[in-house]
Amino acid sequence: WATAGTHFTSAPIFGVGFDKGAIFGKYRLDNVFSNMYHGIIPQFYGAMGILGICAILKHLFDLGKTVFHRFSAEKLLLAAVPGMILAMSMVDNFFFYANYQFVYCLFLALIEKTDEKRLA
Repeated sequence: WATAGTHFTSAPIFGVGFDKGAIFGKYRLDNVFSNMYHGIIPQFYGAMGILGICAILKHLFDLGKTVFHRFSAEKLLLAAVPGMILAMSMVDNFFFYANYQFVYCLFLALIEKTDEKRLA
């Protein structure tokens, strides 16, 4: 978190990007995931700056609006999976892994499909 804070102060608008990350020197591996801050909060403000923070807040607002507009237990149950991925991402960078992104987006689509089904 301290490294992300330092990176945020050095580039507050756009952040420092995904290639900087929290690991330095010989411990740094050649893949983008090993260079991340291992937490979704420091990742967004350190790597993406204020624009990243605004983007995730907008996404979370839209997600909440989608789930709670015409609320149903089915939508809440479907939203549990993206919620769990976000919760796990508080301590690691699961949110950015392609397999988790696929599942995350699939459940977002199912939540929206539930609204379409209820309106038909």
